[in-house]
Amino acid sequence: MSQHAWLVRACTSKLTRMGLPSCRTSIASLTAKHRLESRLNVAHDFNARPSWRHDLYANSQRIGVKSAVIGWFINPGFAVATLYRVSRWGKSRGTVVGNLLSVWARRRILRDYGCDINPTAIIGAGLRLPHPIGIVIGDGAVIGSDVTIYQGTTIGRRSERQADYPVLGDRVTIYAHATIVGRIAIGDDATIGARAIVRDDVPAGGTAYAAASRVIDRLPTG
Repeated sequence: MSQHAWLVRACTSKLTRMGLPSCRTSIASLTAKHRLESRLNVAHDFNARPSWRHDLYANSQRIGVKSAVIGWFINPGFAVATLYRVSRWGKSRGTVVGNLLSVWARRRILRDYGCDINPTAIIGAGLRLPHPIGIVIGDGAVIGSDVTIYQGTTIGRRSERQADYPVLGDRVTIYAHATIVGRIAIGDDATIGARAIVRDDVPAGGTAYAAASRVIDRLPTG
């Protein structure tokens, strides 16, 4: 047994005897997030060319340079994904020119589409953006491959004092105006419903959704 696994088991056993199930759940949550984050950081080490090809197919179901040129002008989702790749590539160079390129690409996304995607966020290949408007992704977010993000989504930290960000697995779908914040893990193939506010882990294949609207009262008539 590894030292990390032994420590988690020992702490969990101690907390259970103390009658603190919420703390036990918290430790398990952090362990799951650590494993997912480690896997994604290795699997999605930045490589621009395969990523933009996957992004093109995810957003237009087409391949090839000609389709990429056409997609740049007529497919907003592919354009935003490409600008993010350029911004991240420039930032990773660590040079003056690279940083200027990164700033230009990020501002272009913000100006043209109203999205703010930090170049230090890690996003895997096949990013699909059906309606890229008002999307915010913070600098510490880690997002897997083949993820679909709809308009108005926020992926970030809970507050200015808490700098922990979510980690999302592969093939996650996030519907409109969802908010995912804090040090949490969203498993592979999970679904986040429209307007959901997610502050806890979602298991692989799980679904998180907002409560349905209900009518409180009717307007007076006559």
